[in-house]
Amino acid sequence: QFATGHGRVVAYAPLDRQQIVKSPIDGRVVTWHVREGSRVKAGAPLVEIADNDPAILDRLREERDAQRARIAAAEARVAAIEGRLGRVATSRTASVDAAEQRARMSVSRLRAAEQAERAAAAAAATAELNLKRQKALFDKGLTSKRALELAELDGLRTLTEQARAAAALQAATDERGSFSAERDKVSADGYAALDDARATRASATGEIAAARSELARIEVRLARQHAQSITAPRDGVVLRLVAAQGTEY
Repeated sequence: QFATGHGRVVAYAPLDRQQIVKSPIDGRVVTWHVREGSRVKAGAPLVEIADNDPAILDRLREERDAQRARIAAAEARVAAIEGRLGRVATSRTASVDAAEQRARMSVSRLRAAEQAERAAAAAAATAELNLKRQKALFDKGLTSKRALELAELDGLRTLTEQARAAAALQAATDERGSFSAERDKVSADGYAALDDARATRASATGEIAAARSELARIEVRLARQHAQSITAPRDGVVLRLVAAQGTEY
């Protein structure tokens, strides 16, 4: 049986169906190499196109060079920061070691001051006992006025030495606290400097990544600008031209 009708026969094979050839860039048609109905082979030139901006290639090259310079500067900054990180780490270690040494010395001086204070307290107690004994002997007429006076002078001297030792002990205690605080501050400042350098390095690294992404985008645009001759993707027949020669699209 037969049926009549009007329409278009469409092949179901994908490569035999109508294909739309698109331009990789916005611009204008310079030259058509084919006309509607022309038969072409795969790779045959179809049309020459150009960007609407005649200076686009120069500007893209300038942008590309600027991004390359930006990357180079950021990489140099990262290298400088890496060196700074090493120096800061070394300086922090040395500073903390020096502060730790001063703290240990202050502990030694504190111990010496404690011993001196105990010795002075013992000497003052001994002098006080001797003074009491001399007073008792003097009251009984068993010692001279001179011996009593010497005992009183010795008591005053030992009390003075005890007060001096107590003051030295307090100073050593304060010094130990000061050097301990200094050690902690030096360590904290060192860590802060390291964190600051690391943050700066991270910022420069992020800038490099952003510049490389922008550079890739520019290079894609440059590649598209260089691909201004559109060719046939397969053998076939040109059905329709959508833009006249010299027009923008």
